[in-house]
Amino acid sequence: MARPAPRRRPPPRSSKPAAPAARARPSKPPAAAPPTLELQHDHAALQVKVRALGVVVSRFEREPTAAVRAACATAVTSLREDLFLHFAREEEALVPFVAANVPAFAAAVTGLVDAHDAICGALARMGELVRTGTAPALAAIFERFTTAYATHATREREVLAQIAAALSARQRTALAALLRGV
Repeated sequence: MARPAPRRRPPPRSSKPAAPAARARPSKPPAAAPPTLELQHDHAALQVKVRALGVVVSRFEREPTAAVRAACATAVTSLREDLFLHFAREEEALVPFVAANVPAFAAAVTGLVDAHDAICGALARMGELVRTGTAPALAAIFERFTTAYATHATREREVLAQIAAALSARQRTALAALLRGV
């Protein structure tokens, strides 16, 4: 035999009189977020990895054991993979799109791409130093890397905001599709 469902208490009644029903206004559909925001969100996630790498680099400098070296290698590799993907999205989707659709920003975007080489170079050097176990030079290269990366991310945020403001709805849709494809 089935048990009867438990009775639930009705919600308490308010002593305030009910407000008259408000007339519903037609709501505007929310504006689509600019696709350039995706690239900015990449930097938020990348910044977390940069901080984590900084912690491990500091530890490796104080304690260059095999275990800390392995943790440092993992952090460098993880950051490198995510940075390469982010840079690929910019270089393979954003750069050609901007050149074709909003050429006034082509030089600014090219300047961003130029910074990729310095950032990747520093990251590659850090990876090699970790691989060889050379802890003392690692902190100095990490410092240069973080400076270059922070400068790049700040400049990119500014340029992307300007590009987003200049795009039409159709261009935003096209750029979003390109970014998803990379």
